[in-house]
Amino acid sequence: SLTVSVDGNVYDNVIINSTGGWSLNYTTNRTGNINVSVNYVGNENYTGFTNASSFTVILNDTNSSIVVNPETVNIGDNVTISGQLVGYVGNGSDILTVSVDGNVYDNVIINSTGGWSLNYTTNRTGTITVSVTYAGNDNYTAFTNSTTFEVVKNSTNSSIIVVSVQIGTNVTISGELEG
Repeated sequence: SLTVSVDGNVYDNVIINSTGGWSLNYTTNRTGNINVSVNYVGNENYTGFTNASSFTVILNDTNSSIVVNPETVNIGDNVTISGQLVGYVGNGSDILTVSVDGNVYDNVIINSTGGWSLNYTTNRTGTITVSVTYAGNDNYTAFTNSTTFEVVKNSTNSSIIVVSVQIGTNVTISGELEG
């Protein structure tokens, strides 16, 4: 059997098959240069050896969806703006910046599976732009993504209150806006 060391992690007793092949499954947990060494002590038929190599783990690309809920929004409504970073795995300490209609929220926490969420209250009608910016970290590249949503006017109507009157009499007509 072989002893294989990957990035300082030692795996003893790696099995050599009948044709001399061997394999080790290793999941990378950081970016950068990863050193690998293989040590065989030898046996009655083969001499021992040590061999070394390395490989480079590059940054993962990621991006985020942006979801606005509810989809139909009136002025003054609360909306949840959320998203999911594609392929992201973290420890819940990363942050991203979300800009909503020019209001910047620079401490939105990304959870360990890449999800994030922000509550926002609309304060005007029209097209609202949402931009999401992630600065990247040791494992993931930076990105900026954006979308828009529409805030529509609130509907309104008025009641009309009229009392019975006779001809030639002044009347007061009143009402109340609703909505």
